[in-house]
Amino acid sequence: NVNSIYNVSNKRVKHNLDSTYLWHCHLAHICKKRIEKLQQDGLLKSTDDESFYQCVSCLSGKMTRKSFHIIPKRRLMFLASFILMFVDHLDMCHDKVFKNEVENQLGKTIKALLSDQGGEYISQEFKDYLKACGIIQLTPRYTPKHNGVSERRNRTLLAMVQSMMNLTTLPLSFWDYALEDAARILNMVSTKKVDKTPYELWFGKVPNLSYLKI
Repeated sequence: NVNSIYNVSNKRVKHNLDSTYLWHCHLAHICKKRIEKLQQDGLLKSTDDESFYQCVSCLSGKMTRKSFHIIPKRRLMFLASFILMFVDHLDMCHDKVFKNEVENQLGKTIKALLSDQGGEYISQEFKDYLKACGIIQLTPRYTPKHNGVSERRNRTLLAMVQSMMNLTTLPLSFWDYALEDAARILNMVSTKKVDKTPYELWFGKVPNLSYLKI
């Protein structure tokens, strides 16, 4: 009925670009404590400390399946492909390109590789390569507690990826771009282990967070 249609004039709501929730989304859904640490360290110019009740994308992204008491099998993330992540235990830096950058940029050599004997690390060709380069340290199979740092980082990265994907309408085939972004952001935010961000320890300068968008 045309007579039931009315013209209503409403002003468009202007979002607060400095809100804690918006920066939470900018920074791939990191926790509020990390945002506060970035503010304290002067890396994040926003001074807004407004809290938000909950992030639905995070709640969905951090959901896990109930544990099964069976031997675990390696699974494909989103049925797409595997990911390979390296973590420097000193500065907690993780990225896809690691060994060559360490040696070329820092003048240091990798002396040990802590591995859970995954299939990607036990080929004879890779063993010969490690033997030529240095030392390898293996942990028992199916004992993730011996690789706590890497397992925790993997879980954090995957939760960030799922939270970001839940906030978009993009197809799941874009998950690898979200993963690269999540790894980049984790390298640019503070950790509990060290005073500086991994980015600062790696490049010798503070990271610029102003370019991050959603």
